[in-house]
Amino acid sequence: MIKNIKKIVLWLFIIMLVSLSISAVLFKSSGLTLNNFIKNNANIKISTNNDFDFNDFSNMENNNDLKDKFKKVINEERILEADNIESINVNAVSSDIKFFSENRDDIKVHFEGVVNSNNKIIAPELIAENQGSSLLIQIKYKDIMNTSFYSSTIKVHVYIPKTYSNDIDVRTVSGNIDLGYMDNIEKANLKSVSGDIKAEALFSNKTNLKSTSGNIKIEDFNGELNSDTVSGDLYINVKELNDNINIKSISGNAKIDLLEDTNFYFKSKSVSGDIDCEFPISIEGKISDRAINGKIGSGKNEIDITTVSGDIEVSKK
Repeated sequence: MIKNIKKIVLWLFIIMLVSLSISAVLFKSSGLTLNNFIKNNANIKISTNNDFDFNDFSNMENNNDLKDKFKKVINEERILEADNIESINVNAVSSDIKFFSENRDDIKVHFEGVVNSNNKIIAPELIAENQGSSLLIQIKYKDIMNTSFYSSTIKVHVYIPKTYSNDIDVRTVSGNIDLGYMDNIEKANLKSVSGDIKAEALFSNKTNLKSTSGNIKIEDFNGELNSDTVSGDLYINVKELNDNINIKSISGNAKIDLLEDTNFYFKSKSVSGDIDCEFPISIEGKISDRAINGKIGSGKNEIDITTVSGDIEVSKK
């Protein structure tokens, strides 16, 4: 029992460091001066909820900090070359990112939303540019030190050619990631803090998913998968298992759907969660309520799932 508790604490510490590192990098790249923000104890309210009640302004008329209220509607569009692009990189804070695959030869970025603030210069800025063989899309914020109220509903829509088959790298803090339908990607790296990750289809030679305080849902998946989640559920519907799947989760359930005739080697371990596998398993080693290792069919590829406080489910479809 003590050994398991030590493992939990260690995993939580490691994930905390990773999450803080991701957040720090994104905040720095976005232009937000977090250190000054903390140092000066700025009283800022930030909201990205589409259902935010702006009638609250009526209760703030006597607040000098909110004497001047500004609203900015953002609607920008950029067209960039897609030729010779080997990687599309997106970095964003407080913005939802959504991809669309279309019959087109270029890449279009649509930046839209509404910003409400008592500071008229606080609106975020879109950076979208070709950098050699990479395409950079970034949402950059000005210093919000003199802002006592801020709310936004920012969305970034990225339209790419259906023929694009190279890398995708998306990192967000307080924003969702939606890949849409991508059926021919070389490598996908998706990292989110306080936001969901989803895709209608993701066929990639190699996919890395990292999420803290957000769910992951891939409705149609193919390829190698490595996933780390904290405080969020994961669901993967595998079209055809032709590579290894490795999943680690702290405080979240992990569910995988597979074809009935799938062959794989199953490794699973949970500190305080249930393990359920619908496939007939040739057990290897000791049988335990907290761990199952065994072969299904020829055991060609490996599925390795580890959870600390979450259930594991592998189902037939």
